[in-house]
Amino acid sequence: MLPPYLYWGWLLLRGKNIFSKWMALFNPLVIYGVLKLLTLLMPDVPFRLAFTNGLMSESMALWFGSMLVFLLRSK
Repeated sequence: MLPPYLYWGWLLLRGKNIFSKWMALFNPLVIYGVLKLLTLLMPDVPFRLAFTNGLMSESMALWFGSMLVFLLRSK
């Protein structure tokens, strides 16, 4: 999935779409990296393991949510 995410970020940075350039910060790879750093701060409890196992799903949910918020605000 790395090539589509990199391409998505490149398209956003070019600015030839309906989203603004700041939406490139909400790329799933960036969100995944931030959440991964957050897991390093968590204590070693079962929630950390569950949170780590779902990092990509959580990243995608936050990504789709950010796009939805942007689209609803632009109307």
